[in-house]
Amino acid sequence: SKSSTWVYQIALNTCVSELRKKKSRPLSSPMTYDIEQLMDDSEEYKSNVKELYKLISQLTKLERAVIMLWLDEKSYDDISEVLGISKTNVGVKINRIKEKLIKMSNK
Repeated sequence: SKSSTWVYQIALNTCVSELRKKKSRPLSSPMTYDIEQLMDDSEEYKSNVKELYKLISQLTKLERAVIMLWLDEKSYDDISEVLGISKTNVGVKINRIKEKLIKMSNK
């Protein structure tokens, strides 16, 4: 092998090792809010949630299914399995639905 191939392989292995180290370390951040902020029952919050669901009801059946599963914190794998579409398609659809909801809310 050429020496450049050897150097390339060392660089690649070093990068992969570093990524594995970062992946195994949990990310932590200080909690800067209190429990009341998490349990927000304000009228504004309720109004925003109501508006979101009103907009979601205007989507197509497939779009509603995708976004509701996503809001229920299902993984892309789970959503793709339930709806019979590819994992990649799930990601694309979620991004397009978000954009569509933003446009609908600005009207």
